[in-house]
Amino acid sequence: MAYGRFTGEGGAFGWCLDGRITLGGLPAHADLTLVGEREQIPITTDAQGAWSGRMVHDVPLCVARESRVLLYDESRIGAPAAAALVAVRREPPAPREEPVPREQPPAPSEPPPPPMEDVPPPASTVYRAPSKAPSVDALPSLAWPRQAEQLKPYFDTLPPVRLFDAPGWRFVRAREAGMSCCFGIRPREDRVAEVLYGVRARGGMIPPKGLQGYSYRQALDGAGYWVLQVKMNNED
Repeated sequence: MAYGRFTGEGGAFGWCLDGRITLGGLPAHADLTLVGEREQIPITTDAQGAWSGRMVHDVPLCVARESRVLLYDESRIGAPAAAALVAVRREPPAPREEPVPREQPPAPSEPPPPPMEDVPPPASTVYRAPSKAPSVDALPSLAWPRQAEQLKPYFDTLPPVRLFDAPGWRFVRAREAGMSCCFGIRPREDRVAEVLYGVRARGGMIPPKGLQGYSYRQALDGAGYWVLQVKMNNED
């Protein structure tokens, strides 16, 4: 496993080298959770607020105390996504709604085909020659502020979707650390002026812990998302 460095609040620090995880600067004798891409394991710090061990079958992403993220691997996951991941892992799954079967209406009867002699011959189709001129609807290249650069690969590789009724916005869906997420950008004068982070909502209408500042929004397909909009600084 390659070297990974954990970023934390206060004096917390940590790294992962050859599968060995070392953490420090954490609360002493604290029961914490080491969260990976597919699973999570409980850990307990010693009297100096340190812990060392391995996550055998997974890749570590962040360390949390209940719903509060104390450390995260900034090369794999950002602070908002880490908080959303911890909140979703702690939230119980929503009960599954069984679809109500609907009675299918009878298929309409088709009129009898006309006699063969009344069918006109098909008209030939003529296509224009392909043009070598550049496309008139090609999108101009966007300037990405430093705050939004981490989202650029998603919009370079993923297909756009019409997720919300939001003119001027572009959205993509993604899977981040096992979660259904969405990201959005709103360009202005060939520059990304605003971004949106979204996590698929599960359960009730109360925001999960760790998603302070997020608001609930319903997508056009009926799915619910906890979203956070951030305006970019003009200086970036």
